[in-house]
Amino acid sequence: MTTALLVLDLDHFREINDTLGHDHGDDLLRRATGRLHALRRRSDMVTRLGSDDFAVLLFPADAAVADDMARRLGDAFLSPFEIAGFSLEVGIKIGIALFPEHGQSVPQLLQHADVALSLAKQTVEGRAIYDALRDPSSAHRLALMADLRAAINQDRVIAHFQPKVSVPTGEITGVEALVRWSHTERGFVPPDEFVFVAEKTGLINPLTLHMLDRSMAQCYDWRLRGLNIPVAVNLSFRGLLDQSLIDKIRNLLAGQAMEPGMPELEITESTLMEDPVRTLDVLTALSDMGIRMCIDDFGTGYSSLAYLRKLPVSAIKIDRSFAIDMTHNDDSAMIVRSTIDLAHNLGLRVIAEGVESQAALDRLERHGCDEAQGFFIGYPMPAETLVDWIHAGLWKTSSPQ
Repeated sequence: MTTALLVLDLDHFREINDTLGHDHGDDLLRRATGRLHALRRRSDMVTRLGSDDFAVLLFPADAAVADDMARRLGDAFLSPFEIAGFSLEVGIKIGIALFPEHGQSVPQLLQHADVALSLAKQTVEGRAIYDALRDPSSAHRLALMADLRAAINQDRVIAHFQPKVSVPTGEITGVEALVRWSHTERGFVPPDEFVFVAEKTGLINPLTLHMLDRSMAQCYDWRLRGLNIPVAVNLSFRGLLDQSLIDKIRNLLAGQAMEPGMPELEITESTLMEDPVRTLDVLTALSDMGIRMCIDDFGTGYSSLAYLRKLPVSAIKIDRSFAIDMTHNDDSAMIVRSTIDLAHNLGLRVIAEGVESQAALDRLERHGCDEAQGFFIGYPMPAETLVDWIHAGLWKTSSPQ
């Protein structure tokens, strides 16, 4: 029967202990323990691991039960503690590991719950379940990393292409290249799994350059066949930090004889804000090479208008969550409309991703959106399937220049 181990860490305990003294720190620990015991079931156990760390053993419990308990424990710590005349805000972070899925011994479960706790400290929710792919010491992750490196070198990582269309005219304006990997033994590996591994290692840059090379070659091939289809490739924060990135991309462009503006790079808004100075320098150099830039997932990164005006970008892509919700959520619709107006005032094209219905497409047209992308228009597909999809005549194509 599945058992769940929750490892908890109190926020700001060391600061409180050092400021108010050990007696008041011990008082806080006793009260925290009381809140944990108040929520446990008869079959559950609560223990203190040391300092401000606690463990809660849930029996029986699957992932859903463990996550629900973690959520309720987090809510229980939203109320402040009244100690020494102070009202103290003390939240908790919670890591979750399951027996036997994540370990079959107490030391292994504790180790994996601690890894999950580290992940929880990076989330808004403050809780996370163990994921071997996010564990730096996981044998599974190390094996996947080695297999991915081999797949890149052997050209077994391929691109599927999702179309983007003009909202007013229905004309195909380009495609986004999305990475796909069919493992020789495991079969299809979801991008979320291996892209995360690549981003946490040195593999993200070879993967990006491989995708850019394959995408530009495909773009050139389409042009020879009478199809004028610009291709966009995603660029990660690690890619922006790569000092040799500009030269590598320049060499790729020289080898493909690309038309100006045909390759496009998509950079998430949150990535732009990681290092604004470095980002501006790199994007300016790329723009000088004839590469267009688009800000992806716009609305999630809190960039300033003053910063946006400095960037050599030609478009923004509204985060898919807003487009999906806008037909039944007035707040999302208002965000979409305001974003379109803002972008147009800055001279930028607006692309909405996550378009999954005619109603969403119609609403985007009323709001003046320039382009759309989503399952309603077309799924990510292999290059030849895209050609067949185009020839089916559902959407218009532009002629070569």
